This record gives sequence, structure tokens and C-alpha cells, in this order.
Amino acid sequence: MPVLAARPIIDIQVSVTSLRPHGRYIELMAALGYRHVALGDFDLVYPFFHKPAEWPSTHHVHLCDAGGEQEWKHLAFRDYLGAHPSVAREYEALKSELARAHDGDTLKSSEAYSLAKSGFVANVLRAAMAGT
Repeated sequence: MPVLAARPIIDIQVSVTSLRPHGRYIELMAALGYRHVALGDFDLVYPFFHKPAEWPSTHHVHLCDAGGEQEWKHLAFRDYLGAHPSVAREYEALKSELARAHDGDTLKSSEAYSLAKSGFVANVLRAAMAGT
């Protein structure tokens, strides 16, 4: 996997046996210093936590069902970038551009940064599914 420039945030995905009942990990993650951010319906399949409790955050944790769609998407994206260094460099350039455009230490700027990457990510996932 090529090393990519990134924002100074440790981003962790944790696969769990089940996210049900909804909210079951909020107290556990709070005990570890993570604050839950409700994301509407998406929270049911990919809950998000960050620390410290106040922005800017230094650590992000996303939970997903082991073997589920969110786990597959993130692993497929990672693996595709590892197998296609030129696409990884495109992603790196996009992230740098978006980090400048959405510079800020707020949840809103972080969400805008993430959402702005979604088209690129969707294209990579389509290519991964097609095996190209």
C-alpha cells in the first residue's frame, strides 16, 4: 500500500459482531474518551466517534458489522488503492485539495471534507466491483 499524505487524524474502523441494539457502544466508547456523533440513518450501520470530545479531533472511530457492506466497502477501497498506485496518488491529491478547501477545526468542516470525497470513493468502489 502506498503511503498517502493525510490530515493529522488517526482514522480507525472497528468491525463488531453486531451493532444491535442501536447505541450499544456509546457508553463503552465514552469510557475510552470518545464522543458519539449521531449521523441519522447512517448511524445504524456505521456509528462514528471522535476524541477528544471537543474539536479539533485527533482520533476517529467508525464501527461496522463484521462481514457487512460498510466493512466490505472500506476494505475494497483500501485494497484497490494498494493495487493501483496511480489511483492512490489521485486520491492523495484530491484529499490535499479538499483539506485546503474545507480547512477548519469543526465537525461541519470535517463532514464537508468527507462528503466531498464521496464521488471519488464511489468511482473506486465501482471499479473494485468490476475487477478493473
